[in-house]
Amino acid sequence: HRAAAAGARRGAVPPRDAFHGCYGRTLTFRPANDDERARLDTVHRLAALVPPEAILAASESELPQVSNRLFAWNLSTGYEGCDYILYNVRDPAAPEAEQVRKARAAGYTTVEATPHAELLKRP
Repeated sequence: HRAAAAGARRGAVPPRDAFHGCYGRTLTFRPANDDERARLDTVHRLAALVPPEAILAASESELPQVSNRLFAWNLSTGYEGCDYILYNVRDPAAPEAEQVRKARAAGYTTVEATPHAELLKRP
């Protein structure tokens, strides 16, 4: 009952216009706009470049789109050991930006960069 009450208080139970997400973000129940659909298409296209057996670390906003993989990690908890990194370049959370910085310093290189997301590969 506590989880339901907390969810309702934070706005996750309709009929609300929006609810609180992670990292202080507010999410809405409105349909996706053209930019959001383009971002989703980009994430799916970049994820398709990653071999199925590879370990993919993804940022919070991209992780739900790739979570059907056997090895899909949360980038904010670390990149060490992953083969690829898929992350949101527009508004990355601070822990994700720090992990990407560390990965680049460790030699990860860009496979493809877009205005929405970037895919990195382990050296």
